[in-house]
Amino acid sequence: MERYHYALCAQIERFANAAIEKPLIETVFMGGGTPSTYPDSLILDTFDKLLHIAPFNDSPEVTIEVNPGTVRKEQFEIWTQVGINRLSIGVQSLNDKVLKNLNRLHKAQDVYFLLKNAKGYFENISIDLILGLPGVSEDEWKNLLKTVVGWPIVHISIYFLTVHEKTPLYYRIKTGEIKVAQEDDLVDLYNWSVDFLGDKGFNRYEISNFAKKGYESKHNKMYWERKPYKGFGLAACSFDGTYRYQNYKNLSFYLEHVEKKESGCQWFEKLTEEQVRLEKLMLGLRTDRGIPREKMFEGLSKNKRERLESKIAFLKKNKFIHEKDGRFVISPNWLTIENEIVLELLV
Repeated sequence: MERYHYALCAQIERFANAAIEKPLIETVFMGGGTPSTYPDSLILDTFDKLLHIAPFNDSPEVTIEVNPGTVRKEQFEIWTQVGINRLSIGVQSLNDKVLKNLNRLHKAQDVYFLLKNAKGYFENISIDLILGLPGVSEDEWKNLLKTVVGWPIVHISIYFLTVHEKTPLYYRIKTGEIKVAQEDDLVDLYNWSVDFLGDKGFNRYEISNFAKKGYESKHNKMYWERKPYKGFGLAACSFDGTYRYQNYKNLSFYLEHVEKKESGCQWFEKLTEEQVRLEKLMLGLRTDRGIPREKMFEGLSKNKRERLESKIAFLKKNKFIHEKDGRFVISPNWLTIENEIVLELLV
């Protein structure tokens, strides 16, 4: 951990030294793995280095990702001391058997322990849940949501299960040992979840994200609005408005390159006009605000504008999208096919 930490801080310091101007930091997100296992002294040192880049603004959002079962009560005091004011907890499920099948090390009792001790330190607590986990019935999912809305939380992220190839779960599903829910059933359950959470004060502001008023994630909204951000550490991504970058994913390669005083960047690309347009469509239409009409048509030739108008007319007629205050928004019942709708809008 210490070797990695020195590389991480070296990246931060090099960026700070190269920066021509130092804008105020609006958000920080410590994620990608389990930052809650990072030694206290290294957390303190990391934030000391971050403050050398630039000062925080008056109301920064500073999030740390935590997995239940990896947190000590003493850590909360240290985290708040350095300015961390938001927890993102990977709950996923409260079914211990299901968690074990996912290779998650925590149990439901670890979630309750974490929440009980965190609520005295953090007002802004978010949890992640996974919809479509093998072994979780429709009733169990509904009961899970009925339980979590009573917790001291203000934000919920719901992600559909993604099964990556060559993982233990992938092979167990492929051999029939574990069965997954049908897509249509999950869509219906997602739509029920949207309505239920809305009734409980958790309004959907993006396909996977629900928040009580005023607690929408500032950090995530920055991604969807395509604002510049800088990522430090293993596999971290950055965006400056024109180029996208990613650091090495292999730990040994990352350490070797940064220790040689190289950038640690493995890959970058300059976005084409087509990529920028696709990103604006995909990211904008994920949110409840949608995308402004002028952005939808920005930079298109007369011929392409006419083709796009025809596509929009088709989608509006079939109630896939609607236009409100000059912005196109995906109709709530069709959010789960956002990718298909975006592809339809490409010209």
